[in-house]
Amino acid sequence: MPYKYQHLVVGGTFDRLHAGHRQLLLHAFKLGRQVTIGITADDFPTAKIANGQTSILSERKKTLKRFLEKNHLLKRTKLLVIKDIFGTTKTDKTINAILVTRETIRNALKINRWRADHGLYRLTVELMPLIKSADHKIVRSSRIRLGQIDRSGNIYGRLFMRRLQLPQDMRGKLRKPLGEVYHQLKSVKISPQLNWGPNGLMIAVGDIISQNLQKQKIVASVKIVDFRSRREPIKNVADPKIKIKPIVNRPGYIYPRAAFQIRRAINDALLTKKPQIIVVLGEEDLLALPAILLAPLGTVVLYGQMGVGVVMVRVTEEKKQEIVKLIQRFMLE
Repeated sequence: MPYKYQHLVVGGTFDRLHAGHRQLLLHAFKLGRQVTIGITADDFPTAKIANGQTSILSERKKTLKRFLEKNHLLKRTKLLVIKDIFGTTKTDKTINAILVTRETIRNALKINRWRADHGLYRLTVELMPLIKSADHKIVRSSRIRLGQIDRSGNIYGRLFMRRLQLPQDMRGKLRKPLGEVYHQLKSVKISPQLNWGPNGLMIAVGDIISQNLQKQKIVASVKIVDFRSRREPIKNVADPKIKIKPIVNRPGYIYPRAAFQIRRAINDALLTKKPQIIVVLGEEDLLALPAILLAPLGTVVLYGQMGVGVVMVRVTEEKKQEIVKLIQRFMLE
């Protein structure tokens, strides 16, 4: 196979190696016989940080190598850790071209200016289009960390565009706790960092959970309540001065409006750093599922399970995929 370039370079953070990264890399190897991949160090000047959820270098390298090996490209790769945009472009005279997107083309121009000023030939700049998801937004690692999409660009929120009904044969499945189980809320290992800290947000689903958090002076980022416990009225879950319009969500269902309000409350909590509350007219039990699926990575979701105790779910990509599989078994209305 004839290659356009003998040696091409491409660089990036390659956090949460997603569809955009994969297409960029595969295109690089179509263009170049040998490809140098610069992966940013953890202390790279413009390191991306989102609630402490950017993968560390060792994890990013491992994922990248696994992808290259799977596609039989590792032997044609030179992988190096870069601490600035230049990498080896200041010293390596065998490089012919650099592959960039419109968001990183400025770096290529800076590299070429430096090379021209120091008597080196300019690299040919190859421009790669950015990959977009179904909502026409760019597939980015930041959107994965914020819990909006998966690595293939699938949009979690689109699972809730229609009303979902829990099938009878799934009720037993959902009795299995989705996370770590504690018999009492006070035994849950909650650190102050969970409140607006680097590990993300805290979402409390249920009135008793919300009440007990208040007693411990722990402020949940988002509370989802229905002012009832075991069908009996319950008070002191929300500030009576705050007028809240309840949303309808019948028992055994997940309504699109309820999922939308959860997503909006999460966004508002992130933006304003103020706690949000969602009041449900009906039942909030199943709303732990959209809460987990729509939350940023690193979020902690707490919910109560009758006869079991307090369940604490740490939101990860793996946990989101588990919830996706559950939601896909619901009946559409």
